[in-house]
Amino acid sequence: MKFGKKFPIAMMFLLFLTAAMIPLTLANPKPSTTGLPSIRGTEPPRHETVWMVGAYVLPDEFLPWSTEVHPGTDCMYESLFGWNDVKVELIPCIGTSYSWSATGDSITIELNTNAEWSDGEALDADDVVYSYELAQAQGRYTADFEARFESFNKVDADTVRFDIKAGYNFSRQVEWWITRNIPIVPKHVWTEIVAEHGTDVVGDVGELVTFQNDWFDSDNVPDEWKVISGPYAPVYRDALETTCAYQYRGEDWWGEGIIYQDIPNADEEPPKYIGHTTFATNTEQDFAFIQGDVDLYAGYYHHIWDIWEGADEGDPGYYVSTWYGHEAPYISAVSSLMNLAPNHLLADSPLGVKEFRQALAWAINYVPIPMAAASGYWTQAKPGFIDNNSAAHAPYYDASVTTTYQKSEDVTKAVALLESIPGMTGSVAAGWTYNGVAVGPYESIVPIGWSDAIIFQDMVCADITDNLGITITSKQVDFDLVWIGLIENNDYDFATYCTGSRIENPAHVFLKSLRGRHSTWVNATNWDNSTFDDLWQTLESASETLYATNVDILQEILAEEVPEIPCFVNGYWYAFSEYHWTGWASEANKFQQACTSWATDMFAVKTRLMLNLKTTGRKPSQPIPWFGLEFFVLIGIISITVLTGRRLKKKRE
Repeated sequence: MKFGKKFPIAMMFLLFLTAAMIPLTLANPKPSTTGLPSIRGTEPPRHETVWMVGAYVLPDEFLPWSTEVHPGTDCMYESLFGWNDVKVELIPCIGTSYSWSATGDSITIELNTNAEWSDGEALDADDVVYSYELAQAQGRYTADFEARFESFNKVDADTVRFDIKAGYNFSRQVEWWITRNIPIVPKHVWTEIVAEHGTDVVGDVGELVTFQNDWFDSDNVPDEWKVISGPYAPVYRDALETTCAYQYRGEDWWGEGIIYQDIPNADEEPPKYIGHTTFATNTEQDFAFIQGDVDLYAGYYHHIWDIWEGADEGDPGYYVSTWYGHEAPYISAVSSLMNLAPNHLLADSPLGVKEFRQALAWAINYVPIPMAAASGYWTQAKPGFIDNNSAAHAPYYDASVTTTYQKSEDVTKAVALLESIPGMTGSVAAGWTYNGVAVGPYESIVPIGWSDAIIFQDMVCADITDNLGITITSKQVDFDLVWIGLIENNDYDFATYCTGSRIENPAHVFLKSLRGRHSTWVNATNWDNSTFDDLWQTLESASETLYATNVDILQEILAEEVPEIPCFVNGYWYAFSEYHWTGWASEANKFQQACTSWATDMFAVKTRLMLNLKTTGRKPSQPIPWFGLEFFVLIGIISITVLTGRRLKKKRE
């Protein structure tokens, strides 16, 4: 009888508990397309995810040939080959080998017969030919592709031949493209995309101006368009679009157990997830890194050695390391140059006059900047841009150009150059005019959060302002929303520019970003020098002797013209934590070169880096998974208390 009276209340309590134990967030996931993991509604578990930082791009597009490739997109799509700079050898991927014809007027590429798309379709010669035709239509490649390629041809299902135009025989640039970052996309999908979104038609394909390939936008990217060949697919993006994660496809990836078997951990299970997140400030990003919440750190860290020197074994900071481990110089100064870039097209200004740019270069005190801005990681850039600190540049470095043109602070020389410019009048004290128009004040833009670049810009602007009486104000702007657009649209005076080619690249590749069609990433200053451009065009097919001769001449042109004011060689920001993951490329293991999160020309290299990582087995402490249980437990406690009280009361009665 007593149990019967309490039964409804007890059952209600049990039902409450049962309901509470069901996670409220576990709705059925959206079904995946064939060969792809399902979209997640929550961030993947920390211990299963490799987190990267440092790339200031938002995960709102997944266009593989974009100059703003989101980290992870280059693990969705694959190139024909990669190139191992450390071992100086080809990395087969979709392609297995290539060979030049006897005269160098065509290059034949053999394809991997195992390659296939995530929807099960074979990846074959039709896809490769179409992908190169589509790449040729993109603004990033159009002019240079058209100058070199005569045609892209299918020989058979597993072989393609690219015919090369006269004058570009044995082209070094063509070899660079096929071994780096020209993505192969599925023809049966992208023909539909181009038909709907393509513009600026070149042949039967066009440049995709508005299409973002945003996999989280189901209205514009239906499931049937979500087809890739790479090992990772996007599965999670937060509401603010600052964080994105990609999941390993496992056996659904055609390359598992087939390619990249030379990496040290080829037999180990790779990370289930890789991802990139963006922090509001460098301080937050730094804190996350030293706490073990970030694995690949691709930014400037002030005195990075302080992290491990101040940590005990077992602390996350103890496991922070660099390419050189815990040994100086820690960070390799082989990245892009940290330059002051003037807009040559700025109306009614002398920014397009070489003597003016030379004067600005002589007004800068270079000595204190590397330590103040970058913990001493930087080295001063060479006036001819080619740098003997780079193994790729050293054979072609002209020391006489440095001897003749290297800049240091010399206000007398700077003023003399200003006074030599026709139409320039004035003085340091009174200010300057050029053709009757005041010289300055100007602004120089730098991305918010780039602490090293900000300090650099502040110091350079202050030197020029104080030494020459030409005011340049340092202004911080949003990188993705403002800085990129201002440069792209020539709507700036000066910019701190450190996003060009890296000095670790071959000389002809490194110099390419200084000429050609203007964009944020190529010829940002709008420098126009036909002699430089014509000589650069000869490099890719020149004999070794002619190559060296012409690189010498190009160095002298750059030192004389100063299209950008070369200041410092930036560090290749590559630091990592072994708290959760080991297997990072380093000077100790040398299985390949370092590859940081923001690299956009290392598809195979970055994929190999991710696949080589091995978990340490550490898991973060797990909170009790209440899922709202507290409320129902409270009801249960109250119910029990009430029942107990009633029972005691009845006994007393």
